[in-house]
Amino acid sequence: MQNAPVFAEPDLPSVTTGLILGAGGNSRPPIAPRFTQAPGQRPAEAAAALLNNKRYRARELLVEVKAETSNAVKDRFANEYGVEVREVGSLELAGVRIWHLTLPPGQNLRRLLVGLLQDSRVLAAQPNYIYTPTQGSRENGGVKITDEAAVRPAPDLPTGAGVKVAIIDSCVERDHAELLGSATSSFDATQSGPGTCQPENHGTAVASLIAGHSKVQGTAAGASLLLAKAFAFTSEEKEVAATSREIALALNWAASSGAQLMNLSFAGPADPLIERMVAAAYTKGIVLVAAAGNAGPASQPLYPAAYPEVIAVTATDGKREIYSAANRGRHICVSARGVDVLVAHIHNTYGTDSGTSFAAAKVSGVVASLLEKRPKAGPEGVRAALQTTATEVPHADRTGAGYGLVNVAAAVAFVEASVPQ
Repeated sequence: MQNAPVFAEPDLPSVTTGLILGAGGNSRPPIAPRFTQAPGQRPAEAAAALLNNKRYRARELLVEVKAETSNAVKDRFANEYGVEVREVGSLELAGVRIWHLTLPPGQNLRRLLVGLLQDSRVLAAQPNYIYTPTQGSRENGGVKITDEAAVRPAPDLPTGAGVKVAIIDSCVERDHAELLGSATSSFDATQSGPGTCQPENHGTAVASLIAGHSKVQGTAAGASLLLAKAFAFTSEEKEVAATSREIALALNWAASSGAQLMNLSFAGPADPLIERMVAAAYTKGIVLVAAAGNAGPASQPLYPAAYPEVIAVTATDGKREIYSAANRGRHICVSARGVDVLVAHIHNTYGTDSGTSFAAAKVSGVVASLLEKRPKAGPEGVRAALQTTATEVPHADRTGAGYGLVNVAAAVAFVEASVPQ
């Protein structure tokens, strides 16, 4: 194997790019520019924006190439750079082909990224960023639940019947009493092999808040669930996590499977690949709902919630106060109960969980009910219905509560009146 090419690495300053007004009406916080080798662009600056203050796999990069690039080029690429190159595949949603690079011990990731950005065979290169579920600290698995404890939606509201809701999360216990018959298809973005989808609490809880139909009455009990496993316990992070690679594969599968709505109860850094895939899903008319994050009021915006194409959701407690660990920001759209909520846990048990993940799941169920009534509402019709009819949250401003607490009945009435059948 040849030695990897050596590139000079000048000083790598922090980069601030201009704000972009996105489709949702919110300003997009600065992220890494797409390096195009245009006059005046510096690859070191682009690399700095991609790496600084972000969490990523220390020995992994993702590279985008043209779809027609031959496998012979892939082999030469691996030899020239001294890296392992694995095919991720073509992501039709974003119109790109992805290679997954693994660096040997001791190779400098930042220097390699600077070099890749200057390689004419490379359309784009970036780190493999790390995402985690937005799980709060409180969890009470195995709690005995009575029928009286279940919070049931009004019987005259739609149930999201037939609406395809993709849940990108950890493995869901699809044979839980809450979810029997709800899942219509599944996908393993971790590519860990058959029979390795070990159910976990987070994904199971999120699914139950959307489509639960026993003791946990989800906000869209009639929805059809598309379950994408992107999160699992990783030896690298020593926690349940996913990377850009798994998120991209899951988004692509969900879109190709006809999802009308995607629930994204996880958070991570600004990520150019996922940003483009989110924007492409939005353009296809798919509604995206994401958890604002549980990093606290002082945190920078987290993603995908902070992308303007996404409906960002924060959590409130039983007193209609904002969850203390929730992120803040003007990108937040609406709020929903997400503290000490009754959820399904694995092994056919129940518990109470807290976090913006669970508020997002409830709002996804509400969105499914809107799409049942008006399938053509689209992302902005849904956003308008949620924001216009939300109920004010006492003692909270826009950065804390968004437009307020979701009002299901009012949102349904709004979309019926404003969107033609």
